[in-house]
Order: sequence, then structure tokens, then C-alpha cells
Amino acid sequence: MTSTPPPSAGTVPVAPAPRRGARRKRPWLWPALLLLGAGGAAAYFLAPKAPPLTEVQTVLAAKGDLVRTVTGSGTAKAETSRNLSFSVAGTVAEVLVAVGDTVEKGQLLARLDTSAQQREIESAESGVRSAEADLRRAEAEVQRAQGEVTRAQGEVPKAQAELERAQAEVERAQAAERDLQRDSARSTQTAQLAVAAAQEGLRSAESRLSLQRQLLAAGAVSAQEVRSAETERAEAARKLQQAQTDLAFAAKSVSSAGLIQARAGVETARASLEQTRNAVGQARIGVTQAEAGVETARAGLAAARLKVANLQKALADTELRAPSSGVVSALNITVGNPASTTAPAAELTDPSRLYLEVPFDETRSPELQRGQAVKVQFDALPGETVTGQIGRVDPVAQASGQVASVKARIPLEGAQKVKPGYTGLATVTLETVEDATLVPLEATLEEAGENYVWTVRPAAEDTPASAHRVRVTVTARSANEAAVTGIQPGDRLVSPAPSDLTEGQPVQVAAGTPADAAGAGEKAKP
Repeated sequence: MTSTPPPSAGTVPVAPAPRRGARRKRPWLWPALLLLGAGGAAAYFLAPKAPPLTEVQTVLAAKGDLVRTVTGSGTAKAETSRNLSFSVAGTVAEVLVAVGDTVEKGQLLARLDTSAQQREIESAESGVRSAEADLRRAEAEVQRAQGEVTRAQGEVPKAQAELERAQAEVERAQAAERDLQRDSARSTQTAQLAVAAAQEGLRSAESRLSLQRQLLAAGAVSAQEVRSAETERAEAARKLQQAQTDLAFAAKSVSSAGLIQARAGVETARASLEQTRNAVGQARIGVTQAEAGVETARAGLAAARLKVANLQKALADTELRAPSSGVVSALNITVGNPASTTAPAAELTDPSRLYLEVPFDETRSPELQRGQAVKVQFDALPGETVTGQIGRVDPVAQASGQVASVKARIPLEGAQKVKPGYTGLATVTLETVEDATLVPLEATLEEAGENYVWTVRPAAEDTPASAHRVRVTVTARSANEAAVTGIQPGDRLVSPAPSDLTEGQPVQVAAGTPADAAGAGEKAKP
């Protein structure tokens, strides 16, 4: 028989193999198993336990561009918008356009009732025709007066020649009868002196009569005064005739009938010459008066024509026309209602030149500058974005209650779908920091003027993940991000940054947060 060696230390004795056909019996197995189970349970419950880990939310620092923006809502307006009013007041007779219509320069938009203006124009045109007739009559009168002057001037040489002939005849008669006159020289001389005095009186009377007639024609004296001068002349003529009769009586014995007739011819010639000269003067006065009448008629015609022109302009003012091409954006008149010269009848805008006027809070105004890029989204155009730049920033803020704002004007070039009055949200790009390390603002802490973030060091063997505070420099901020230096893109940060972490504190990264290659936050397996 072969003997079985004794079991070595640390080994479990093994029972001999049963014989074939015999049943195995191990009565010691169950107590051993119970002993082993009790020992394992005691070791588990009596072993020291690790403290629970603080669960944190984390993000990864990223590399990218930080864009700082500011937003504001505004209304689209037309760069060129004009209120149109009638130049004269009246009742609206016709409206030829509607709001939204596109019109061309000079197109008729509306018209006032012109019946009263038409009647005034017809009356004024009748006045023009009457003034033209007056001018023609005045010009004809000038021509007639000038002809009368020419005719009278033509009679003067004839009368002068007749006087000279009569004077020559007197001289011949006097030479023939000179000897006969010597005897009656005294009586004849006396009679001649009387005749001369009468003649002088007649000439003076005729001169005064001529002057009175001229003054009468000029309106300087009355007809009564002219009649008085005529009476005086008649009396002077009577005296002359009496003196001549006396002279003739005195000269009967010494003069012949030829001398008397010659002297009478001289007097007649002198009177005719004087009358002719007076006629020339009267004709010239007539020309002056006729020319004055022409000037008066011309002034009347000019006034009548000016009145017609003014009325025609007023008639044109009853029409409202488009001063330029555009779109009718407002219409404030209706047919049958009055229209004034002060209230706008219509508004015309140029839809090709629009801008967005946006009021920004005064605290953001120092950062707004001309040329900054803008993106605009309109409520009426969902899904569409209009790009542009700030064209102007008002230099003065406008207060509304307790709030002050600064308006910026953003030209909307090429925005064909935008209409005046649309409301738009403008996003202005204030600053862009390229290739920066970006972290959420909520991941940063500020203490004593310094900025910090909590980084998570990945778990290692037998060592859990831990939190560590790192000082960073914030170079720029947006609404929800910050560009920092002091960490690297890909570093895991606690976000939001808690206030109760301590340096090196073990942490557990919450499920669902971004993972990294090191398996940050996972506990090392034993």
C-alpha cells in the first residue's frame, strides 16, 4: 500500500480518492465553508471606510474667438421722407393714390376743387383784354396828336410868310403916301398911337388867352377863367377896331385905301401867325397827354396780366404732385374734406435708402463707434439676417424719465424686403479677440482684484480627482464668456465655481460632463 504524505502548512488536507463503486463522505466540508464566510463578512464590515467625494459640474477650457456684442431694438426708417402739403387751402376733389403706391417724380397725387379759381381766372383774363384795348386806343391817340403837331408846324411858315408880305405891302403904301401924311402928322400920329396901344392890348389879351387855354388843357385853371380871358381879348379887339377907325378918319385926307388895307393885312397876318403858333403848342400838349395815357394803359395791362399769372399759379397749387420718386407711406386726406396748407396731406418715402435707428443704454454708448459691424434680425422677416455697419452715433444722449439712451443709425443697404416701420434687433460687434482661451464667466472668481478658476486634476491610481485654484488674467469679457491667460485650452474647470472648495479637495465629476483623455474625475481602480 502506498502511504499519503502529510499536508504542508497553508494547504487544505485532501481526502483519499474513494474507491470505485464506493460513495464519498465529507462531514467536515460544511463547517469549513461556514467558517470562511463568517471571516470574510467580518473583514468587510470592520475595514475603514473612505469619506464621500464632492460632486462638481465641469467644463473644458476651449480655444476660439471671443466676440463682445451689445444688442438693441429699433425701428426702420427712410433716409428720405417728406411730408407733402397743398400750397393753398381748399376742398379735396380727387385722390389718385393710396398708401403703399409707388409714384414717379411729378406724378399727380391729389387735386383740390378749382371752380372758384376758374371763375377768377376768367374774370382776370377779361380784364387783360380790356386793358389791351385801352392800350391800343392810347397808342392811336398818340399818333393822332403827333400828326396834329406836324400839321400845325407846317402852317407856321405859311403864316410867317403872309406876315412878311403884308409888312412889305405896308411899307410900299407908306412910301407912296409919305408926303400926304405930313399935313396930318399930328392927328395921324395920335390915332396911330391909339392903334398901337390897342394892338398891344390885343396882343396881351391874346397871349393871356393862349396861356389860359394851355393851362386849361393841363387842368391848372377853370373854364370860367378862360372865358374871362376871351372876353378881355374881345374887348381889346373892339378897342383896336375903334382906334383903327379913328386913325382911318384922321388919315382920310392923307392916306389912301391901299395903306389902310395893307396895315389891316399885317394885323391879320400877325393874328394868324399867333394862332398857328398856339395850335402847335396845343398839339404838343396833346402829344404829352396821349403818351401819358399810353403809359397808364401799359401799367394797367401789366397789372391785369400779373393777376392772371398769379391766379394760374394758384390754380397749379391746387394740385399735389410728387417732388421725387418714392412710396406713399401716409395719406391724410379724403375726397370732400378740407385740406390746409399746414397739415401734411401725404408722406413720401424713398424705400431704397433705409436705416435702423436704435437707442442703446447710455452705459454702452462709449463703446459704440462708427464702422462697427452689425447684424439685424427683423420680426417681420424670421430667419433672415441683414448685415451692416454703424453709420452714426448721436453725440447727445436723450432722457426718457429716469433712463437715458444714445441713438445709433445703421444704414440698411440692399435690404429690399425691409419696409419703413419694421422692428429689428441689432447686434453690434464691439470687440473680437482671436485665438483666445475661453471659459464661462460663471467659472471665474474675483477676490481682491484678482481672478481665479478651479481646475480639476484627473484621478490617478489610488488617488481621486482633486480641485486646484489657479490665478488667471481676464483679457476680455462677453455676456457669458471670458478670454483668459494662465490656463490652457482643454483644462477641466469647475463651473459654476463654488465658494466652498478648498485647495486639493477630492471631487467627483458629475455624470454627463465633458470627458478628457485622462478620464478626469474617475477614481483609480485597485
